[in-house]
Amino acid sequence: MPVVDFPKGKKGSSAVEDRLADHLDRIIEQMALEHFQTVENAQIDLIWGRVAARDKERGGPGF
Repeated sequence: MPVVDFPKGKKGSSAVEDRLADHLDRIIEQMALEHFQTVENAQIDLIWGRVAARDKERGGPGF
């Protein structure tokens, strides 16, 4: 993790807060994206599992 340079004074403090807020926004956005990709992949696996089970019930290879 990069070292944060903390400038002195009120103006510098605000700049650091803005940088940290931007960094946190990017982290949260990435975590949300990873979560939704995981959920989407699980849903796809579930659907294909149902398709395969239905195919086997009908005498097919079940993919």
